[in-house]
Amino acid sequence: MGTYTHENSVGIHIYDVDVTKGYMTERKVVPINNPSDLVVSRNRKFLYSIADEGVEAFKILKDGDLTICIFPYFCPYEIIVREIRESFI
Repeated sequence: MGTYTHENSVGIHIYDVDVTKGYMTERKVVPINNPSDLVVSRNRKFLYSIADEGVEAFKILKDGDLTICIFPYFCPYEIIVREIRESFI
């Protein structure tokens, strides 16, 4: 869940969801300035967010956690551009 950052809100909040009991438990907050327009890649391996600094990219780990992509080694730029374009088609 992305939030505009101010006071207690500092970025993307990751929640564990128990659909049978109807509970959401915050598991982690990933610091990023004013994340908005969150998009998950079609292959569900990356999360992209518009931030104050531009587009931020995160790799989605197996447990649902996020790790920021360090260009160009961790998340090749060409993959990110293609994924963002395909997400809006």
